[in-house]
Amino acid sequence: MEIIREKGFFKASVRKNHQAVEKAKKRFGKTILYTNRETLSAAEIIGIYLDRYIIEDAFRITKSDHFVKMDPAFHWTDSKIRVHALTCMIALLLVKLSHRRAKLNGYTMGIETFMHELRGIRSALLIRALPSPNAYCAA
Repeated sequence: MEIIREKGFFKASVRKNHQAVEKAKKRFGKTILYTNRETLSAAEIIGIYLDRYIIEDAFRITKSDHFVKMDPAFHWTDSKIRVHALTCMIALLLVKLSHRRAKLNGYTMGIETFMHELRGIRSALLIRALPSPNAYCAA
């Protein structure tokens, strides 16, 4: 790209770098994975790599302004900061488990939609199975 000032105006000239474009095209769609896990097969390594979205999704939730947010932590001592982080991770675990159970029961939306739909709940009734398969109890 070249920008020239001419008679009080700016003039831009853009040229395509064909060599750089062709070089970039050869790299599209290729990923190189490095690992020190020598006991895993290539298929297992690829499977682990493709499952990285699970961790990335969890970090995205912890950075969300509406849900399980890790910061700001208004604590100064190490023990209180650890407790805050533990509380957030337990909350994240509960969110993920409840979303997973909802998906097993036919829920098809993502976790953000799931959490948004649950925001209005202020109380809940937990029903758990008793040893007898046909008996239920409110806890």
